[in-house]
Amino acid sequence: MHAHNAGQVARITCGLCNIKRFYKPLELREVIGNVTIDQVRTKVRCEKCGRKESMRAELFHPVGQELETIHFRRLVEIRWERRVVWRDESRRRLLGNFVLDVAALPYSIKSRRGAIMTTDELEALLAGAEETDRLEFKQGMAWDKHSLAKDILAMANVQDGGRIVIGIEDETLARQGISEEQRNSYSPDQMRDQIAEYADPEVIFSVRMPVDAAGRRYVVIQVSPFETLPVICKKDGPDITKGTIYFRSPAQKPQSARISNSTDMRRVIEQSIAKRWAGLQQIGLAGAAAAPAYDYDKELGDF
Repeated sequence: MHAHNAGQVARITCGLCNIKRFYKPLELREVIGNVTIDQVRTKVRCEKCGRKESMRAELFHPVGQELETIHFRRLVEIRWERRVVWRDESRRRLLGNFVLDVAALPYSIKSRRGAIMTTDELEALLAGAEETDRLEFKQGMAWDKHSLAKDILAMANVQDGGRIVIGIEDETLARQGISEEQRNSYSPDQMRDQIAEYADPEVIFSVRMPVDAAGRRYVVIQVSPFETLPVICKKDGPDITKGTIYFRSPAQKPQSARISNSTDMRRVIEQSIAKRWAGLQQIGLAGAAAAPAYDYDKELGDF
């Protein structure tokens, strides 16, 4: 959705119960994916009556008193629900050349975006891993905006975003994990508010708290790439400077630093142009129509 940059708000209403909720478009995208507002309506249901067919979704520009009276429903975190799943032996779905046993999945699939990180996923991420432009390790520590702001701003300007894993020793990359007290300091709402002080436009990121096979706890901050415009630092901090674009170059030692050469600046500019052009195509204001999104739901079948 490009509605966020235009200052729009998403309003979702149950026509049966007359319940209205207001959301920030970027946070809806984090949960549902990059879909149109019409598609949002088909992916939500009323908490009170449980129905989907009575839902309405629309984008609008709040004006006047609305700006002061709207109470947003904010995204705090995205969790998977573990539940018991039964199956009839004949219920199978064909996926490419493989047969996918739907009921063998240990978790219910509620969203392909923003699911929590499982132990297996964490182990796959950490096994033999080294720092890259999209992966940063930090020793066990409590949340500190001054220590992490530059990395978050820089990863937002990388093409596919990146991850910051808290609980890995800096020099040896040995697994430390974090304490319960450190873990409790990572409050997603507070983190977003504090990083928003430094980022223009705002950075979208999620916070996950997986456990490795040995039972050690970690924090993984998943940073999404910028929507249309590169993220610029808008406020001085102990390790960051107002007016600076931070980046993690794939051609240099993995680190978050100000852009200092034409090659990296060109990378960021080209990303922005491509995303802006895709957005214009999507709303019919540029060139050829955008290619239709691949229908993964059709391929996966009815879960």
